[in-house]
Amino acid sequence: LMFRWEVSLELLETISKANELKEIILKYREEAWVLNFDFPETVIDFDADGNPIWVKEYPKYDSNKLIEVFMVSANEAVAKEFSKFPFLYRIHEVPKEQDILELQDKLNIFGVKHKFSESTTAEFGLLIEKFADLPDTKRRFLERMTLRTLTQASYSHINFGHFGLWLEFYSHFTSPIRRYPDLIAHRLLQHYLDGGKSPNQEEYEAFCKHCSSMERLAADAERDSIKFMQVKFMEK
Repeated sequence: LMFRWEVSLELLETISKANELKEIILKYREEAWVLNFDFPETVIDFDADGNPIWVKEYPKYDSNKLIEVFMVSANEAVAKEFSKFPFLYRIHEVPKEQDILELQDKLNIFGVKHKFSESTTAEFGLLIEKFADLPDTKRRFLERMTLRTLTQASYSHINFGHFGLWLEFYSHFTSPIRRYPDLIAHRLLQHYLDGGKSPNQEEYEAFCKHCSSMERLAADAERDSIKFMQVKFMEK
């Protein structure tokens, strides 16, 4: 089947302006040393019987980055606007001092000299910048090692901010089709817009913990399924 797409001049101008704004936001984040872990994602091609026939890296384009930038901005805006109500935040707390000291020792082994003066997002951003000129394999290994030093992001009814993104307010709001906490954020928004009362705090806290544990379970399942299919592909 052949498809013909018609694009209006107005749409092209809007996308062009959006791309300009994306570059401004990215430049600001770069100057603020916001952490940028851009790990490659794996794509597996299957045959008609569900067997893996190829494993490759998922290509990323400027359009991916444009959507990502505005999704983060939307998440921040919603969390900030509704911070006066009990809300579902996506938090990322400051790394523990002991974990930072251990990271420094590990980096020394790989010839990377970096002494943390303070536990800030910018400090980690400066460290990631030191990996930029290293060979890909070593750079990605050190980036993952650094990432493991950071505390794990989670859901909370109390706002602790997002360390990695260097944001005071952050939520998950933009993917209600695939992520349950986002759907809850949408329902909370509508509930408050309709003049509804705040939810029960104990139940709400338990719900946030449940979302965090289910997210980790899903992430582990996804990782394991990819590893399984990679091994199955390599069998041949």
